[in-house]
Amino acid sequence: MASLGQRTPTAIIYGLVVLGALAAPGPAFTALVAALLVIGLIELAALARRLGSTSLTLAAFAAGAALLVLGVASLLLLTSYAQTHDLVERPWVLVALVPTWVGDTTAYLVGSLIGRRRLAPRISPGKTWEGTLAGFLGAALATVAVIAAAFSVPPSALVVALIALAIGPVGLLGDLA
Repeated sequence: MASLGQRTPTAIIYGLVVLGALAAPGPAFTALVAALLVIGLIELAALARRLGSTSLTLAAFAAGAALLVLGVASLLLLTSYAQTHDLVERPWVLVALVPTWVGDTTAYLVGSLIGRRRLAPRISPGKTWEGTLAGFLGAALATVAVIAAAFSVPPSALVVALIALAIGPVGLLGDLA
């Protein structure tokens, strides 16, 4: 929890920018998402520099940058598809982002406080099973809450349950990748 003081303001600023982007019209949304991509790449480059300049670090940076670009492209594709098909895309973006943030935050806090058993020490030494399971629960509860709040006519209970059960593990796989 030593980096909590540094991570908290960053997360708040990032969250405000993302929520602002969700409220923005199409071109402004695209510009804000592009700005987030640049910020993400800068953070990724800073992390790679701190780890050293080995070929493994370069490969990890390249893979991370590719995943980041793919994620942003997917987000823009989702919004473009929704706009051309008269769908309301923003609630689905919230369903993807908010539970992921809640799951990450819950996993970090619980793992930092009571985590003992390491999940994948060679890939991500700070992740614990205790934090992971708490993160899955947090993401599932946040999914249900966001869907209940964001949709006037929510999807079926089965769809909500499937999304709630999948979002935590998918987020973890993204972290580990």
